[in-house]
Amino acid sequence: MGRVGAAGAKTPTQPPPRPRTHKRADRARRLADLLRHQVLTGGFPDGTLPHEVY
Repeated sequence: MGRVGAAGAKTPTQPPPRPRTHKRADRARRLADLLRHQVLTGGFPDGTLPHEVY
């Protein structure tokens, strides 16, 4: 339920923040962002990522 503002109109209230439950997905997203940054800035000059080297 909203609060009554100074002019008498109801203003919506924010729900409480939800706990973060997608830690695994967040970690994968951060790793993908890190690798993307490294690739785009020339971090792998030979053109292969470390796990692709045989």
